[in-house]
Amino acid sequence: MAYAGTQVTYGRGRGLVGWRVPAQLGGGVVALQLVAIYSPRNGFLDLVALSAVEFGICIGVGVALLVVIETEKWRRRSKSKAAALPASGVGRRI
Repeated sequence: MAYAGTQVTYGRGRGLVGWRVPAQLGGGVVALQLVAIYSPRNGFLDLVALSAVEFGICIGVGVALLVVIETEKWRRRSKSKAAALPASGVGRRI
């Protein structure tokens, strides 16, 4: 039950358990992509494998995007925590 002025958060504190399903889905997608590219029937979809440089670019862009998104999330959380602190001891118990 949430009271006025409280924030309800879901999924916090679950650790890696909350990542099990997304990790399995991501792994399944990667496996299907590898099958589609490296199977003998890849001509049907007209697919070619990435070169090492192209693959590195894809990984680099993904990591850079992850860093940008996580930095923005951290910045927003730190701002909201700072705004939630009582000003100059108002409301503090001694």
